[in-house]
Amino acid sequence: MAATATFLDMDSSRKNRIPTDNIRVWLQKKGFYFNDDDMKVLLGKWKTNESLSVKEFGLFVDSLAAEVDVNGCAEINVRDDTIIQLVVSRLQNEETNHENDDDKSDEELIWAFLNHFRDMNKTYVQGFHVLDKNDDKYLSATDIRNGLKGCGFDISLERSRCLISKFAKRGSRDLDKTGFIRFITSVPKKKRGKFQSNKQSWHRASQLLGKVQTTSLYGFEV
Repeated sequence: MAATATFLDMDSSRKNRIPTDNIRVWLQKKGFYFNDDDMKVLLGKWKTNESLSVKEFGLFVDSLAAEVDVNGCAEINVRDDTIIQLVVSRLQNEETNHENDDDKSDEELIWAFLNHFRDMNKTYVQGFHVLDKNDDKYLSATDIRNGLKGCGFDISLERSRCLISKFAKRGSRDLDKTGFIRFITSVPKKKRGKFQSNKQSWHRASQLLGKVQTTSLYGFEV
């Protein structure tokens, strides 16, 4: 399927322009889920466009191909799976160039959640629902990654997949509630409540400082 045919597949309204969010929807249908930050990286200079014409979409695909030294994608026969490979390649390159916390141990990352839930006075089940933003009763690697960002850790999507893989339901990459409980309680019980990394300490301190700075003289948050 050529890039033009892929455009027509995304152009559900038949207006010869596709909203940029249609690209996300199309990728979801192929089994790939990306958050807003991922989509900004993917779209590059087109991230400010509300929609793309067929010509702009062709240039967008060409820009993806140029990064892996495959030129003229809009002019040659490009299948859907080729475009998906180019999408994944761009996001992987971004993650490679971005300093992150992939070198942190599983235990340290799990402790980030434990301490975060304790600060919020949440049980493990309540913590699950905090992370389950779309309320589909499953946590994807993206959900876990986004949750860790809220704890002060920035890991790649691949690291997140690896982190939860052995707790995911058989035949699925995602965590159901039971899998999440197994995941969050997999650190040694005798250590719970005693571990905190320096990075998370700084993150929690900055959160507390932020609360102090947004409190008025009368004691109310503004």
